[in-house]
Amino acid sequence: MNKLLVMTAAALTFVFATASESRAQVDLSMGGNFWYNSWTPAWHKGWMENYATNDSGKSRYQFGDHPDFKSNWIPLYGPVFSMRFFNSISVSTVFMYGRAKYDSTGLNMFEIVRLDAVKIPTVHFGYINHRRNVKKFDSDTTVSFAVTEYFSVIAGYKYQGYDYIEKGHYVNIDAVGISSDKKKRNSSSGPGLGVGLNMHLFDALYLQIAMSGLFLWGKEKTSSSYIINTAGELSYWWGRSGSNIAYGGTGSAGFAYKTPAGITLSLGFRGQILKYGQLNRDVSFERFKGKHDLFYGLTFSAVYTVSFGREKNENSGDGV
Repeated sequence: MNKLLVMTAAALTFVFATASESRAQVDLSMGGNFWYNSWTPAWHKGWMENYATNDSGKSRYQFGDHPDFKSNWIPLYGPVFSMRFFNSISVSTVFMYGRAKYDSTGLNMFEIVRLDAVKIPTVHFGYINHRRNVKKFDSDTTVSFAVTEYFSVIAGYKYQGYDYIEKGHYVNIDAVGISSDKKKRNSSSGPGLGVGLNMHLFDALYLQIAMSGLFLWGKEKTSSSYIINTAGELSYWWGRSGSNIAYGGTGSAGFAYKTPAGITLSLGFRGQILKYGQLNRDVSFERFKGKHDLFYGLTFSAVYTVSFGREKNENSGDGV
């Protein structure tokens, strides 16, 4: 992430210096974004599959059925920076951050297979109450080239992910109680390619639509996990590092209004869907193969723009 920020800053500095030297107009914009989105993570389904290894090197595979983690609304907010030069090329970066809670409560059944011993599964029934406190982040850096007044080609790089801390309580039919804590980090990044439309409706109001495809490489790690039962026994189970791929698309549509004060207000809709692929040997804790991640909702932004260099050609037809 730090490397991405440094590269973006260096690119913007180079572009600004080049455009200033050529006395071309440069529009520098900065502001804030707010998204209010529904997020259905790939791990929300009640069917559970995971791997773990304890501090003694013993490993196990666990699978079963438990109540779904219900979808939740998550507000995300963060800064946006962009630069437009030569009236055709734009470079922008945005970083979003937010928190949400996901709960799974009810009856469940699961089996445990010891991978370091005789692989005979043990079946367990009981009642669970799990909560995941999630921190989600999403970042996009894009370069847009205006082919015409209304149509642009967009290329970019996405970095996204989440951290969660899970607090769990489980009581099986033998009245044995178990409390568990888990910490996990999942991140993915990769390129995107798409198109954008910018249609002037009237006055300073524009309709903006963008669509792009994504291909991401992901990695995850369950940094710590431990279980304490009512008998006072303490057993540490450490998640393995893993990896996955994800492919899908993102799209947005909204209205933008440029005020006389140079502030552009935008209101719209944004959605993203990803499908995961994963090899068995690359599973860290939760299996993602064939699962989907769905993210959609409302967006709002307020961005202030200042211009440098040659005065803007009022007949150029440029949008915001």
